[in-house]
Amino acid sequence: MTGVIRATRQRAAISALLENIEDFRSAQEL
Repeated sequence: MTGVIRATRQRAAISALLENIEDFRSAQEL
């Protein structure tokens, strides 16, 4: 069970990181 929680937390962190990168990219385009 702990491994599943860790994987979910990792996935959430990665998705948040990707969102930040997309925001940064759109900010650069402006």
